[in-house]
Amino acid sequence: MSVMKECKKNGYLVYCLTEQALVSNFEQIQFLFVKPRMFQRIQNFAKKIVLGRTVVMKLNQFLNKVLLFICIPIWPLLSPLFAYRLYKKALIFCKRENIDCIVPIYTQIDTLIAAHFIKKKIPTIKYVPYFLDSLSGGYGPRVFSKEWTIQKGLKWEKMLLENADKIVAMESSRKHHEFYSRTASFFSRFIFLDLPLFKWNSVINEKKTDCITMAYVGTLPKGIRSPRFIVDVLSKIKSKKIKFVFVGENHNSILNAVASMDKRFFVIGRISHKEANEWICRSDVLINIGNTNRNMTPCKIFEYMSTGKKILSTFPIENEPSVFYLKKYSNALLLDERRRDYANLADEVVSFINKKTRSVDSCTLKKLFYENTPQAFVAELNKI
Repeated sequence: MSVMKECKKNGYLVYCLTEQALVSNFEQIQFLFVKPRMFQRIQNFAKKIVLGRTVVMKLNQFLNKVLLFICIPIWPLLSPLFAYRLYKKALIFCKRENIDCIVPIYTQIDTLIAAHFIKKKIPTIKYVPYFLDSLSGGYGPRVFSKEWTIQKGLKWEKMLLENADKIVAMESSRKHHEFYSRTASFFSRFIFLDLPLFKWNSVINEKKTDCITMAYVGTLPKGIRSPRFIVDVLSKIKSKKIKFVFVGENHNSILNAVASMDKRFFVIGRISHKEANEWICRSDVLINIGNTNRNMTPCKIFEYMSTGKKILSTFPIENEPSVFYLKKYSNALLLDERRRDYANLADEVVSFINKKTRSVDSCTLKKLFYENTPQAFVAELNKI
């Protein structure tokens, strides 16, 4: 959405072809809807019913696994009919509105297939695939080897990218493509940027008390992100003038247990994005809990960094994805979750909180994270 808004600011007429959704118009971006996959339609139906919901959802998941097995020869394409619906609707619209450029966003292969064949039908249209995830370098079904997944992805890339005008991929996939795709005819058309999530957020702090608020804003999916370590550290802080707020998850047993014993801890359930942003703005120190998936960069850290505020972050593994970005950010403290000297860690946190540092200014941040801005993508789009 941020990229589409930036395109709009640059004078483009922007149309978004997507699966059926509630949004019909957003800041003069026009949405076109296509009927989603059967799996998604059944999931949406199940959410509306009470009686038999669990049965319907489990049956739907089973059928999806069967479909995955059937589609192994053409993986990651799981629904040729959905890809065809995308293609037909987009083709008709491109011809009718004389569209200049089509940008398929890869998180699913259907958009790439549709755009590739539209380029074949309309050679004058600019075709710019946008890989927010890696196709040949991404994840595949767990039952298959990594090499199998890579080879399947490379075959699809060879077919779908040969007629692309430019290919925008994430910096994290550069080494993969330099190794596997250097001899490909389309390799010279690669541009490596990064997640377009950074946007400066000017914040005015209205300090009414001498109490310091530290806040974590986000969910805590089991097996990926745990509050155990940060709770153990924060609990060792002796000051009564610091409160710890966890926003977005009120069913976590660790958080609920500490909140019942320590009145400095507050647990708030799911709220709107606007309310979550208000918590980010009103807090003095922002908490990020690292995750165990090396390929899953949380969008939240870009919202955090855009404020210029202090960030306390943890990392449970080497190469935790947030660390790469936070090491560039001069106002962050990184704690290794494998440490167990909680009292010493608590002292480090207090020193970090009390350290007199200015918030990072917008000019510095924009230079550091230019490749993470929507402007970087639109600048490349302008060139063609």
